[in-house]
Amino acid sequence: MQDENDKDVAEEKMGNEVDFLNCYDNIAESIFDETDEDSRRRLWRKLSEKDLRKLMFLLSTTQSKTAVNEYFDTEMLENQKIMKELLFRSEHLKEIEMCSTCAEDGEKCSCFNISSKCTVVFSDLSSLIRGMLQINGKHVLNVQSSIVRGECTTSPMGHGILKELLLNELTPGEVKVHFQCGFDGIKLHMKGRYKVWPFTLIPLDLEDKERATVRSVLTCAMYIGKTDPSANVHDRIINWCQNEMSYPISWNGLSSREKCCEKWTEKEATSGLVSLLSY
Repeated sequence: MQDENDKDVAEEKMGNEVDFLNCYDNIAESIFDETDEDSRRRLWRKLSEKDLRKLMFLLSTTQSKTAVNEYFDTEMLENQKIMKELLFRSEHLKEIEMCSTCAEDGEKCSCFNISSKCTVVFSDLSSLIRGMLQINGKHVLNVQSSIVRGECTTSPMGHGILKELLLNELTPGEVKVHFQCGFDGIKLHMKGRYKVWPFTLIPLDLEDKERATVRSVLTCAMYIGKTDPSANVHDRIINWCQNEMSYPISWNGLSSREKCCEKWTEKEATSGLVSLLSY
């Protein structure tokens, strides 16, 4: 009886792998075509290549709103109204004031420590993931298909327990992207009073070349406070992230689901990077 059950499980797993490969092989070449005409995309499409290069220059040289406004006042660009709207729009962001110790909202905190107050900015995670899929979705499918076929890959998902996880999760008509999250502090300037901790996600279902690019890193949340965040803050961001990932995203005729496979804190970051580079 046990042998028959094992045989049924093996056949079902093999069937899932075949369905996955068939689904992958039938994907159209026009994988980056997008029909979602939301307001933000319409604004981006109105910009010329020269405008995009100027935006890239601003984003890579300053984070000062005053400096950006002075730049536009000096240059008097044709599409500067659209460019400023794209740079300064913040309706997709949500700010929550909380305690850096207990991670409770300001009115619910019982720590009574003024210096422990902080702000956490949450992004629109579904939009970030959808954008990542538009850029790297085909690469994700390539990597997962290679793993299923037993081919060599530099993706961490092709090794050990992560490979078992991927093979066991194969579902026809669905692509599952696995993320590694990081939470570490950065110093913006020498005399600043505030500490900034970005919470980032990196897709593991990519080859080293694609995974190492800046555009593969999703900045999902940002901690800003006078003290370092506690583990409670980290856990609250993780719980928010997992809740957002529980909703499927439609992409290229497939249903996309996401999962956090690894969590990095400041102490684990260095050893984690060395571990990833070893693949």
